[in-house]
Amino acid sequence: MGQGESPPRSNADPNATSEFVEYGVEDRPPLGESALLGVQHYLTMVGANIAVPLILAGALGMPSEILPRFVGTFFVVSGVATLAQTTFGNRYPIVQGAPFSMLASALAVVGVVTA
Repeated sequence: MGQGESPPRSNADPNATSEFVEYGVEDRPPLGESALLGVQHYLTMVGANIAVPLILAGALGMPSEILPRFVGTFFVVSGVATLAQTTFGNRYPIVQGAPFSMLASALAVVGVVTA
């Protein structure tokens, strides 16, 4: 394929499932695999829900007595958002944690307020 040429189009059915999809939304993987996937989600959740509040608390100059409550608030909000997502949303078991993308703007606001 040369420069400027588009890739060939596929005539495949867009509604057909991919051969790489192992489980559908309504499928239940075996218990052992479910446990491993649960541990993976837990580690992802803990990393995001602890790192973001710790970074923000440090930038805000919070005393160490408030820090556990601040981190706990992130966990509660994440849990409520995840339950809403899995119940009313697209039903994927995706942890709705604290986004790292908001850190830059939050730290910029903290810098302006403290300046």
